[in-house]
Amino acid sequence: MHKILLLLSFLLLAIPTTAQVNRKKAKAPAAPRQSVAELMNSYRFKEAADALSKQIQTGRRRGETVDSLELMLLKANMGQNMISATEDIAVIDSFVVDKDKILSVYRISSDEGRIDYARSLLTGLTLSAKAGAMPAFSPQLGDKVYYSDKAAGGQMRLFSRDRLDDKWGEAQALPGLEDFGEEQITPFVMSDGTTMYLASTGDESLGGYDIFMTRYGSGQGQFLKPENIGMPFNSPANDYMFVIDETNNLGWFASDRFQPEGKVCVYVFIPNESRKTLSLESESAMRNFARLNSIRDTWAGETEQVKAALAKLKGGSKAEGKNKSGGDFVFVVNDAKTYTSLSDFQKPKARQLASSWAEARKMYASSLAALSADRDAWAAADKAGKEKLGPKILSQEKVVESMKANITKLEKMARAEELGK
Repeated sequence: MHKILLLLSFLLLAIPTTAQVNRKKAKAPAAPRQSVAELMNSYRFKEAADALSKQIQTGRRRGETVDSLELMLLKANMGQNMISATEDIAVIDSFVVDKDKILSVYRISSDEGRIDYARSLLTGLTLSAKAGAMPAFSPQLGDKVYYSDKAAGGQMRLFSRDRLDDKWGEAQALPGLEDFGEEQITPFVMSDGTTMYLASTGDESLGGYDIFMTRYGSGQGQFLKPENIGMPFNSPANDYMFVIDETNNLGWFASDRFQPEGKVCVYVFIPNESRKTLSLESESAMRNFARLNSIRDTWAGETEQVKAALAKLKGGSKAEGKNKSGGDFVFVVNDAKTYTSLSDFQKPKARQLASSWAEARKMYASSLAALSADRDAWAAADKAGKEKLGPKILSQEKVVESMKANITKLEKMARAEELGK
C-alpha cells in the first residue's frame, strides 16, 4: 500500500512538469524576421513594402515622424515595379576590380570617343582632386569634354567644356539637368550626339546611384528629363558608368552590388537594338535575373551571339595595332560572324568594298593624328602662327568628319553585300 501511494505522488508531481515542457515547446520563438534592408537587398520589395506600411501605421498612431519610412516605402514600390519591367539582356562577362581602377575594364573603340579621368582629358586646367579623379567622356573629335564637378551647392553635377582654339572654354552646366536629382556623375554621350547616359542619386533612384538616360532636345535647347533605365542595370546599391560601344555592339556598366568596400563589378553586355522586357513565369527567376545572380542565366537562346560578343570583347582588350584580334582588322558581319582579313569575305564585291573600308580607316587615322599635331602646334604658336594654323585646322576638322561618315557608309555597304541584302 505504501508503494502505491509513493507511485501516485510521483505521477502527480510529474504531470505539471510535462505540461510546462509542452507549453515551452508551444511558445518556442519563431525564426527571426528579415529586416527591411535585408528584404530590399534580396529584391523582396513587396514584403519590404508590407513591413514598411505596418511600421508607418504604428508610428502614426504613436505620433512619431515617419518621413524616412515613407521614403523607403516609395523605394520598395519602385523596386517592385522595376522587377516587372526588367530588360532582357545577355550579360557576357563581369570583372571585379578596385574602384580606382575601374577604367581598366572599359575598352571601347576609338570611333566612339574616349573615356578617361577628367584630369587627363582636361589637360592644362586646374581641377579639384575629386573632380579630377572622376571618369569623364570626350567625343571622337576631342573638341568637347563632359565631366562631373562640384556645383554652387557643393554637390557633384554635370558640366561640359568646349575646346576653342586649342583652349578650354568656360565650364557650362548641362542645360535641363540643373534641378535633376542630387549628385550627377559618369556622363557618356552616344555617337548621335544627343543621347546621354549618366548616374544620379535622388528620389528617382532605387539605390544610391542609379543609371539614367536623357536626350538633348534641339527644339527646347536643353536635355530632356532623364529616365531611369531600370533593372538589371540598377539595384539597391550604386550603379553607374554606363557605356555603349556601337562599333562592336558591346555595353558596360559598373555596380557595387554584392561587393566589399572598395571593390566594384563591371558587367559587359550585348545592347538591344530596341528594349525587350523580360518574361519569366517564376517570381524567383525574375528576381534572380534582375539581381544578376548568374550571368549565364541571361544567355538563354543567345549562345552564338554571346560567343561572338566574347570574341569581340577579347579582341578589344588588346592594344590597337595591326588589329584587335591578330588579323588585319576586325569587321563584324553579324552576331555570329567576325572577319579579320579580306580573304574572309566570300563575295568579291563585298571584299572590294571592305578593302576600300580598311584603306579609308587608315587614312582617317592618319588625318586624325595630323589634326591632333596641328592643334598642339597651334597651342604653342605665337599670334602669327595661330592665324596661319587656324584655317588649316578648321578645314582638317571638316575633312575628318567627312571621312568618318564615308567609313560608316562603306562598312554598311560591305556588310549588306556579304549578307546578300
